[in-house]
Amino acid sequence: MPEGLYDSDFQCSKFSASNNLFLAYRLVAFTYWLAWIIMNWMIDFGGVFEYPMWHDFKLRRSGWKHFCYLTNWTALLLLAYLGVALYTCLRPKNLQMRKWHLFLYHTVADCAFLVTLLYWGLLVDYRRPYPPALMEVHVHGVNFTIILIEVALSRLPFMFHHMIYAIVYMLFYTLFNLCYVMAGGTSVSGKPYIYGFLNWKGNLPYAIFIVFFVWFVAIPGLHTLLWTWNRVWSLCKVHIDPDTSDGNVVTQTDGRKEQRQPFIAVASFDDLYEKQYSYKSSSYLDKPLLSEV
Repeated sequence: MPEGLYDSDFQCSKFSASNNLFLAYRLVAFTYWLAWIIMNWMIDFGGVFEYPMWHDFKLRRSGWKHFCYLTNWTALLLLAYLGVALYTCLRPKNLQMRKWHLFLYHTVADCAFLVTLLYWGLLVDYRRPYPPALMEVHVHGVNFTIILIEVALSRLPFMFHHMIYAIVYMLFYTLFNLCYVMAGGTSVSGKPYIYGFLNWKGNLPYAIFIVFFVWFVAIPGLHTLLWTWNRVWSLCKVHIDPDTSDGNVVTQTDGRKEQRQPFIAVASFDDLYEKQYSYKSSSYLDKPLLSEV
């Protein structure tokens, strides 16, 4: 695990020093997921699309209940991550956005994996006579595929102890789900719960079991798998400038050389940056210099 991160770690993939190529990927990924988010809203708020886009065409006009589902929370979280990742690829010197990038990176990775596992493991009725709808596959499968690509391509380390972010995220959703149901809230189809496995009124012991299983078994297990996936791809060599022995210089597509500058990856950054880093310029190409402290 590296001690620090660099500007190019937010701009380039593991397999190339071309920031333009990685930027193109970031733009395509963000635009693609945004388009599907908009289509999802068109289904839930206007009933615009029928099968094969989504099942239960009339029931899917859910309106504001759209925001009661963990799937839709996590879809928006993935959109936020892809947007922040695109921004840091363009403007890697914004330290605050770097922090958000790292936070969202770890949170959405675990939660997209979890949403996919819960949906296909606990919710889908495999006896139904019709195949999965397109939107069903996208928000419960393609989201996870994007995360696998992200973890494989990104130079950012997947930190093992940052599984706490996903646990806190699920804590907030669990509290929301509990309060919503106990206050009389219903699902899109009118049932007194959002998810059958979180039926607080009808089967409280099972709901509590699922919650603790997710917090203390599922998330740590899924995070470990993603950490392993990241470590496997990290064995691949990064394309660096052959003139350097330490790998601190990468070559841009226009021939310019970029000095990889350190960015310390820790949970709390403010004091660290205040003590260790100073900036001579806000120019995109000027690099941060270590202060002598």
